[in-house]
Amino acid sequence: MVPSRVDVCLIGAGPQALAIAMCLRSVAPERHIHAIDPSGAWMHSWEHNFAAFDIPHLRSPGVHHPHPDASAWSRFRQARTFPPLGQYDFPATGAFSAFCSECAREVGLDRIVEAGVVGHVARAGTRFSVELASGRSLVADHVVVAANPRRRRMPAVFVDPSGQFDSIRHSSDIDLRVAEVAGRTIGVVGGGLTAYNLAAGAVARGARVVLISRRELRARQFDADPGWLGPKCLAAFAEIEDPRERRATVLAARDGGSMTPAALARIRELAREGSVSVFEGCRVIAIEHRGARHVLTLERDGAAVSVSVDEVWLATGSEPTIDAAGFLGAMQADADAPVEDGLPILDHELRWPGTGIHVAGALAMLELGPAAGNLWGARRAGARIARAVVGEERWSEVELRSTLGWVRA
Repeated sequence: MVPSRVDVCLIGAGPQALAIAMCLRSVAPERHIHAIDPSGAWMHSWEHNFAAFDIPHLRSPGVHHPHPDASAWSRFRQARTFPPLGQYDFPATGAFSAFCSECAREVGLDRIVEAGVVGHVARAGTRFSVELASGRSLVADHVVVAANPRRRRMPAVFVDPSGQFDSIRHSSDIDLRVAEVAGRTIGVVGGGLTAYNLAAGAVARGARVVLISRRELRARQFDADPGWLGPKCLAAFAEIEDPRERRATVLAARDGGSMTPAALARIRELAREGSVSVFEGCRVIAIEHRGARHVLTLERDGAAVSVSVDEVWLATGSEPTIDAAGFLGAMQADADAPVEDGLPILDHELRWPGTGIHVAGALAMLELGPAAGNLWGARRAGARIARAVVGEERWSEVELRSTLGWVRA
């Protein structure tokens, strides 16, 4: 039976929401937690995206996951005699999915996700009223936005107002499991790990790939420098008071897409084999449609070259923004809540002043730094939000009892 009143309502059911729910359950098991997500299940979108892109393992080390105990993944893997992947114990995709399911089941969180779309969130006295698109509503003491509202980055040259070219697609619309590309030439635009996954996946299915990156391909093991997971970078970041400066710092730290060393090595190998043609430091300045094919004009250092492809896959990423979730934009307007370039300006407890709700994930970058949307950020957000929910006195008791680093909010 779906509840009409809860202590904490989580909007979203991905790794961010699961990490917050796990932390809350560990600190305050008596609290009634409820999650709302279109899928009605934990990790559904995450699992779909990893399967759609043929991603064999996570980019994050095994110590980063939704469980509040950093060693939980290692224990899970060893109990099942799964070998560690690489020096950082990267979790295999299927094993990580099973791990998350077990985490939720062990603490009674496996049946708290309701299928629904949030249409509106409003103050109801000291509580909140959460209204779903279906017309159902519930009341919550605390609301946590742990979804991942993002706006696609679409280079202007590829914007198709008419919508007539379904062979030009953003990566979020591509599922390699059903891609019929044998014998075709696929233009992949982008230089990050998604571009690699799409390129390698297309080649594995019999396609030839033209990979176009606006700058030289770069190898980085992680998408954010490990210094951003601790005081090396976060101490100075915490001293920045101007939200614009924080936003600029976050953008500089993330610095666009990159591939892991193994992925970049594989791209170079495919290029030597002739399956992939790589154009680095190039931007697409024009596109001409000739029948069913597309001729892309690339520019580098003032020189132009043309390539012909059957399809264009845009691995150009997306931007976290409140504008991608209608109810957040409405809340911001109603409360005149502070925002900088689409990101809410939050307090230390990840509460959005004026609205009263908590915000986690990539939307919390101005407070948590560039790794806010990663699994590290999920656990960090869980600790801060749990501290706000249970109160300082009880949180201090938990801190004193615990020997785990996760509780340092």
